[in-house]
Amino acid sequence: MIKIRKYTPSDLPEIAQLFYNTVHTVNAADYSDEQLDAWADGNIDMEKWNKSLESRCSLVAEENGVIAGFGDIDEAGYLDRLYVHRDYQGRGIGTAICERLESGAIGKITTHASVTAKLFFLQRGYRVIREQQVERRGVLLTNFVMEKDSYETKIRITEAECRDAGLTEKLVNVWESSVRATHHFLSDDEILKIKEYVPASSRKRCRREYCRIYGDRG
Repeated sequence: MIKIRKYTPSDLPEIAQLFYNTVHTVNAADYSDEQLDAWADGNIDMEKWNKSLESRCSLVAEENGVIAGFGDIDEAGYLDRLYVHRDYQGRGIGTAICERLESGAIGKITTHASVTAKLFFLQRGYRVIREQQVERRGVLLTNFVMEKDSYETKIRITEAECRDAGLTEKLVNVWESSVRATHHFLSDDEILKIKEYVPASSRKRCRREYCRIYGDRG
């Protein structure tokens, strides 16, 4: 059974190996050997990665003690890394991680998707803003700046609250109904806890509360 939990520093060595192996296998159909080596040379800056992952909402998918995938999103809604172990492809792990990361977001969610990951994000409702070339160790790689609106943006709770408290309450109820219909992995207590933060909390507070509640959920 796959368990999704919060990242801990002890995960980093296994995550680093997963990152290297995934890039050099899953992404090999869309990038040259030179590009793959520039993207992942097997020698990441462990201190820098750990600092980055600890500062964000970072989640790990684990099965029988093996890390099957990981992902992270920052307080501004930038979904940075999302990688699934080469032996766990096609099992919905990337989707499960992405859903939990996105559920804590307020406003637009942005990612820089590889050629390989572009279709995955399109199927999740992201739209391509632009294609771009990024340089890694002197080598150019193609990726796509993509974004989508979070649910909270779509119902515009914050704007409604400024105009009409009654309307805000109605929209929050719509939010709860939608979450109950689509987020079946959440318990009633978890939904009600998050609901407290929907109308007025800051992005930082909401996303940290989300990570605290859902990071250890299996």
